[in-house]
Amino acid sequence: MKFCILYDPDKPSLAKRMFEETVKHKEMIEKVCDFWVGTTKGSSKAISFWLKRLEEEGLEERYLFPGQVWHALAGKHAKYILRPELLNKTPSFKSSLARLYTKLGKLATRFLYPYSPPYELDFGYLILGPGTSVGDFTGAARISDEDALACVENYLEKNKACYGVYIEGGSGARIPVSKRIELIKKAREILPSDKVLHAGGGIRSLEELKLLLDLGTKPVISTHFEEKPKDIYRFAKEVYKRV
Repeated sequence: MKFCILYDPDKPSLAKRMFEETVKHKEMIEKVCDFWVGTTKGSSKAISFWLKRLEEEGLEERYLFPGQVWHALAGKHAKYILRPELLNKTPSFKSSLARLYTKLGKLATRFLYPYSPPYELDFGYLILGPGTSVGDFTGAARISDEDALACVENYLEKNKACYGVYIEGGSGARIPVSKRIELIKKAREILPSDKVLHAGGGIRSLEELKLLLDLGTKPVISTHFEEKPKDIYRFAKEVYKRV
């Protein structure tokens, strides 16, 4: 039972506060958290900086979550490179471009780390709509539960060896992903037990976190911890009690 802390290098002062809070209680936090570093528009250098800081603190579960092709350059200090395939088939230039980015990103990781690569984790990435930076960047349209589940089923059929699926409301989403409970439940039922279901976007309370954990997901939290970094410890402590 774990959740993921996402550090955004585009917001260095906020990432610093989150990092300091993580390190302060790292012996307990690392037992219930994975550590993601990623951004939609930032530089590979900034991503690499935070992955290296996490590595220096001995935090093992370090994930590079790329938003651009060139972010694959930041993988040196990552244990895992997440390689998303955008599931939304919005017929717009932005989403087509985003899908091209992810395909090129997969090729880039193979080229950059041919001998001793980080673990490469392919997953389906379902963005629930516009109104957040990732939603606007990809051109994602609002998607119904039925269509979303069809996307997930189609992806799983074609990618049986995948790591899992990430249902993303977007950082700081006005409508939190926890409001799409039926979608989350049904997606978890569709996914084989050995596949991970991540859910993120707009998670701001311990109750939402517990709900998503109980549904068998691995929640991803960023914006709330940027605003209230001390909640990293508070949330982790409660999850640790359950473990």
